[in-house]
Amino acid sequence: MSNLYPENVHLPYDSPELYYHYKAAELATTYTNNEQLSILDCSCGVGSTSKYIKQLKPDCKLTVSDIDPKCLEYTASKVEVENSILISDIADLYQRDESYDVIILSHVLEHLYHPVDAVNGLLNMLTPNGVLILVVPNNVTPLTILGSLLRWHNMNRGHVFAWDRSTWMVFLEDVVKVDVVEHTQDVVPIPYIWTKKIFQPFVKAMTVPFPWFSVSHISVVRQKK
Repeated sequence: MSNLYPENVHLPYDSPELYYHYKAAELATTYTNNEQLSILDCSCGVGSTSKYIKQLKPDCKLTVSDIDPKCLEYTASKVEVENSILISDIADLYQRDESYDVIILSHVLEHLYHPVDAVNGLLNMLTPNGVLILVVPNNVTPLTILGSLLRWHNMNRGHVFAWDRSTWMVFLEDVVKVDVVEHTQDVVPIPYIWTKKIFQPFVKAMTVPFPWFSVSHISVVRQKK
Protein backbone atom coordinates (compact mmCIF):
# COMPACT_ATOMS: atom_id res chain seq x y z
CA MET A 1 0.00 0.00 0.00
CA SER A 2 1.30 3.43 -0.89
CA ASN A 3 2.43 5.67 1.95
CA LEU A 4 0.99 8.72 0.15
CA TYR A 5 -2.58 9.71 0.83
CA PRO A 6 -4.39 9.26 -2.53
CA GLU A 7 -6.32 12.52 -2.27
CA ASN A 8 -3.09 14.50 -2.04
CA VAL A 9 -3.41 18.12 -3.14
CA HIS A 10 -0.48 18.81 -5.43
CA LEU A 11 1.87 21.72 -4.95
CA PRO A 12 1.12 24.47 -7.49
CA TYR A 13 3.96 24.88 -9.97
CA ASP A 14 3.89 28.62 -9.30
CA SER A 15 4.17 28.10 -5.54
CA PRO A 16 5.97 31.08 -3.96
CA GLU A 17 9.24 30.85 -2.08
CA LEU A 18 8.64 31.15 1.65
CA TYR A 19 10.94 31.60 4.62
CA TYR A 20 10.82 27.93 5.65
CA HIS A 21 12.50 27.06 2.33
CA TYR A 22 15.45 29.25 3.27
CA LYS A 23 15.45 28.09 6.90
CA ALA A 24 15.65 24.43 5.89
CA ALA A 25 18.51 25.20 3.50
CA GLU A 26 20.33 27.19 6.18
CA LEU A 27 20.06 24.31 8.65
CA ALA A 28 21.18 21.83 5.99
CA THR A 29 24.45 23.71 5.58
CA THR A 30 25.02 24.37 9.30
CA TYR A 31 25.64 20.93 10.75
CA THR A 32 28.82 19.99 8.92
CA ASN A 33 32.05 21.57 7.74
CA ASN A 34 32.36 19.15 4.85
CA GLU A 35 32.67 21.11 1.60
CA GLN A 36 31.58 18.01 -0.35
CA LEU A 37 28.43 17.75 1.72
CA SER A 38 25.90 15.28 0.28
CA ILE A 39 22.29 16.44 0.60
CA LEU A 40 19.01 14.82 -0.41
CA ASP A 41 16.10 17.21 -0.90
CA CYS A 42 13.34 14.63 -0.61
CA SER A 43 10.15 15.67 -2.44
CA CYS A 44 11.83 18.80 -3.70
CA GLY A 45 8.74 20.39 -5.25
CA VAL A 46 9.67 23.22 -7.58
CA GLY A 47 13.16 23.54 -6.13
CA SER A 48 12.85 26.48 -3.74
CA THR A 49 14.83 24.85 -0.93
CA SER A 50 17.33 23.35 -3.38
CA LYS A 51 18.02 26.77 -4.84
CA TYR A 52 18.89 28.20 -1.43
CA ILE A 53 21.05 25.17 -0.58
CA LYS A 54 23.19 25.78 -3.65
CA GLN A 55 23.47 29.48 -2.86
CA LEU A 56 24.73 28.70 0.64
CA LYS A 57 26.87 25.67 -0.26
CA PRO A 58 27.71 25.78 -3.98
CA ASP A 59 30.05 22.77 -3.85
CA CYS A 60 27.64 20.41 -2.13
CA LYS A 61 26.48 17.24 -3.86
CA LEU A 62 22.74 17.77 -4.18
CA THR A 63 20.30 14.96 -4.98
CA VAL A 64 16.61 15.68 -5.43
CA SER A 65 13.60 13.37 -5.50
CA ASP A 66 9.90 13.78 -6.19
CA ILE A 67 6.86 11.86 -7.42
CA ASP A 68 6.31 14.42 -10.17
CA PRO A 69 8.75 14.49 -13.10
CA LYS A 70 7.80 18.09 -13.82
CA CYS A 71 8.96 19.10 -10.34
CA LEU A 72 12.31 17.45 -11.02
CA GLU A 73 12.55 19.39 -14.28
CA TYR A 74 11.75 22.68 -12.54
CA THR A 75 14.38 22.04 -9.89
CA ALA A 76 17.06 21.00 -12.38
CA SER A 77 16.39 24.19 -14.33
CA LYS A 78 17.13 26.27 -11.21
CA VAL A 79 20.17 24.53 -9.75
CA GLU A 80 22.88 22.03 -10.62
CA VAL A 81 21.94 18.65 -9.16
CA GLU A 82 24.05 15.55 -8.76
CA ASN A 83 21.11 13.23 -9.31
CA SER A 84 17.33 13.42 -9.84
CA ILE A 85 15.29 10.48 -8.55
CA LEU A 86 11.71 9.92 -9.71
CA ILE A 87 9.76 7.96 -7.10
CA SER A 88 6.22 6.66 -6.84
CA ASP A 89 6.36 6.49 -3.05
CA ILE A 90 8.79 7.73 -0.41
CA ALA A 91 9.52 4.11 0.51
CA ASP A 92 11.24 3.73 -2.88
CA LEU A 93 14.14 5.69 -1.41
CA TYR A 94 14.74 3.26 1.44
CA GLN A 95 15.61 0.49 -0.99
CA ARG A 96 18.45 2.44 -2.58
CA ASP A 97 21.99 1.74 -1.47
CA GLU A 98 22.79 5.40 -0.90
CA SER A 99 23.54 7.59 2.10
CA TYR A 100 23.57 11.33 2.70
CA ASP A 101 24.98 13.75 5.25
CA VAL A 102 21.71 15.69 5.29
CA ILE A 103 18.20 14.77 4.22
CA ILE A 104 15.40 17.35 4.05
CA LEU A 105 11.73 16.42 4.15
CA SER A 106 9.72 19.63 3.99
CA HIS A 107 5.91 19.85 4.12
CA VAL A 108 5.54 16.20 3.11
CA LEU A 109 5.18 14.16 6.30
CA GLU A 110 1.64 15.39 6.89
CA HIS A 111 0.58 13.80 3.58
CA LEU A 112 1.75 10.29 4.49
CA TYR A 113 -0.22 7.38 5.92
CA HIS A 114 2.84 6.13 7.82
CA PRO A 115 4.88 9.09 9.06
CA VAL A 116 6.80 7.03 11.65
CA ASP A 117 8.01 4.63 8.95
CA ALA A 118 9.00 7.58 6.76
CA VAL A 119 11.12 9.20 9.47
CA ASN A 120 12.81 5.92 10.38
CA GLY A 121 13.40 5.03 6.74
CA LEU A 122 15.11 8.35 6.04
CA LEU A 123 17.15 8.20 9.27
CA ASN A 124 18.56 4.88 8.07
CA MET A 125 19.83 6.62 4.92
CA LEU A 126 22.03 9.06 6.86
CA THR A 127 25.79 8.86 7.13
CA PRO A 128 27.22 8.63 10.67
CA ASN A 129 26.45 11.93 12.45
CA GLY A 130 24.15 12.92 9.57
CA VAL A 131 20.96 14.87 10.24
CA LEU A 132 17.37 14.74 9.02
CA ILE A 133 15.60 18.09 8.73
CA LEU A 134 11.84 17.84 9.07
CA VAL A 135 9.47 20.69 8.26
CA VAL A 136 5.74 20.30 8.80
CA PRO A 137 2.89 22.82 8.84
CA ASN A 138 1.57 23.99 12.19
CA ASN A 139 -2.19 23.49 12.51
CA VAL A 140 -2.54 26.27 15.09
CA THR A 141 -1.68 29.63 13.54
CA PRO A 142 -3.56 32.93 13.30
CA LEU A 143 -4.46 32.03 9.71
CA THR A 144 -5.74 28.53 10.46
CA ILE A 145 -7.75 29.75 13.45
CA LEU A 146 -9.27 32.60 11.44
CA GLY A 147 -9.90 30.31 8.47
CA SER A 148 -11.64 27.72 10.64
CA LEU A 149 -13.94 30.40 12.04
CA LEU A 150 -14.89 31.61 8.57
CA ARG A 151 -15.35 28.34 6.67
CA TRP A 152 -15.62 24.58 7.02
CA HIS A 153 -12.86 22.30 5.67
CA ASN A 154 -10.27 25.03 5.91
CA MET A 155 -7.20 22.77 5.86
CA ASN A 156 -5.40 21.23 2.88
CA ARG A 157 -7.47 18.22 1.76
CA GLY A 158 -4.31 16.15 1.30
CA HIS A 159 -3.26 16.31 4.96
CA VAL A 160 -3.58 13.03 6.86
CA PHE A 161 -1.95 14.31 10.07
CA ALA A 162 -1.69 17.67 11.80
CA TRP A 163 0.52 18.75 14.68
CA ASP A 164 0.60 21.69 17.03
CA ARG A 165 3.93 22.45 18.72
CA SER A 166 3.41 20.11 21.69
CA THR A 167 2.11 17.13 19.73
CA TRP A 168 4.93 17.53 17.21
CA MET A 169 7.55 17.24 19.95
CA VAL A 170 5.69 14.26 21.43
CA PHE A 171 5.68 12.64 17.98
CA LEU A 172 9.44 13.08 17.61
CA GLU A 173 10.62 12.36 21.15
CA ASP A 174 8.11 9.79 22.42
CA VAL A 175 6.69 8.12 19.32
CA VAL A 176 9.59 7.98 16.86
CA LYS A 177 12.12 8.40 19.70
CA VAL A 178 14.69 10.48 17.86
CA ASP A 179 17.39 12.78 19.18
CA VAL A 180 16.10 16.32 18.55
CA VAL A 181 19.24 18.37 17.86
CA GLU A 182 17.38 21.62 17.25
CA HIS A 183 13.80 22.79 17.05
CA THR A 184 12.97 26.12 15.49
CA GLN A 185 10.31 28.09 13.61
CA ASP A 186 9.87 30.26 10.52
CA VAL A 187 7.35 33.13 10.76
CA VAL A 188 4.09 33.97 12.49
CA PRO A 189 1.51 34.39 9.69
CA ILE A 190 -0.24 37.56 10.73
CA PRO A 191 -3.18 37.96 8.33
CA TYR A 192 -2.71 40.34 5.39
CA ILE A 193 0.90 41.27 6.13
CA TRP A 194 2.99 38.12 6.62
CA THR A 195 3.94 37.59 2.97
CA LYS A 196 4.87 41.22 2.35
CA LYS A 197 8.62 41.77 2.24
CA ILE A 198 8.54 44.93 4.34
CA PHE A 199 7.04 42.98 7.28
CA GLN A 200 9.38 39.96 7.11
CA PRO A 201 11.66 41.05 10.00
CA PHE A 202 8.58 41.59 12.16
CA VAL A 203 6.83 38.26 11.46
CA LYS A 204 10.13 36.40 11.98
CA ALA A 205 10.73 38.18 15.28
CA MET A 206 7.22 37.27 16.43
CA THR A 207 8.25 33.59 16.62
CA VAL A 208 10.37 34.41 19.68
CA PRO A 209 7.45 35.29 22.00
CA PHE A 210 4.91 33.19 20.05
CA PRO A 211 6.69 30.06 18.70
CA TRP A 212 3.50 27.98 18.87
CA PHE A 213 1.89 30.23 16.21
CA SER A 214 4.55 29.80 13.48
CA VAL A 215 3.69 28.56 9.98
CA SER A 216 5.97 25.55 10.34
CA HIS A 217 7.57 23.31 12.91
CA ILE A 218 11.21 22.83 11.86
CA SER A 219 13.29 20.14 13.55
CA VAL A 220 16.80 18.77 13.07
CA VAL A 221 16.92 15.16 14.27
CA ARG A 222 19.26 12.18 14.51
CA GLN A 223 18.87 8.59 15.57
CA LYS A 224 19.42 8.08 19.27
CA LYS A 225 22.78 6.47 19.98
